[in-house]
Order: sequence, then structure tokens, then C-alpha cells
Amino acid sequence: PEEPVPTEPDPSVRLSWTIPEKRTDGSNLSPASISHYKIFYGLERDNLSMETDDIPGSEASYTIESLDRGIWYFTIRVYDNNGVASQPSNIETIQIN
Repeated sequence: PEEPVPTEPDPSVRLSWTIPEKRTDGSNLSPASISHYKIFYGLERDNLSMETDDIPGSEASYTIESLDRGIWYFTIRVYDNNGVASQPSNIETIQIN
């Protein structure tokens, strides 16, 4: 009989966030006015070249799958119903072994 071939794990990362209540100018941001979020990520802090599809504004977490080993960097932006994007969040770092 043939030996089973071990399979590589399929690493994923689940990111979660607090739904913002204020815009960067300090004015109120109601949850209903959030269109969507987008997470930007990559293996270099200064080159977050990958991005998720639009994440519905009612969500507060997202799982990114099929990540290679290494140190990954993530940031998120909020988009309102007028298409205005927030500044990127602080960069979070996660190691995939």
C-alpha cells in the first residue's frame, strides 16, 4: 500500500474590529451609514498589496484563508455610503508558522 502523503495546513487568520462611531473629523458615524470595510494585507509592512472583497458594514470580523508562512501585516479601512474611505487603521502583525 502507498504511504499517505501529509498535507500542508491551510493557515487562516480571523480578524475582528470595533464598529466605529466617529469619523476622522470627530463627527458621528451611524452604523447605517457604513457601506463596507476592506482589509489590506501583505508580507511587507510598506506593501499591503492584497485586499479582501468588500465586507458588509454590519460585520465586525472576517477570515482570510490560504496564507503562506511568514509575518503578515493587516490594516482595515471603512467606507461610508458616499464612497468616502477612512484612513487606514494601525497596522496589525500576525505570524503564520
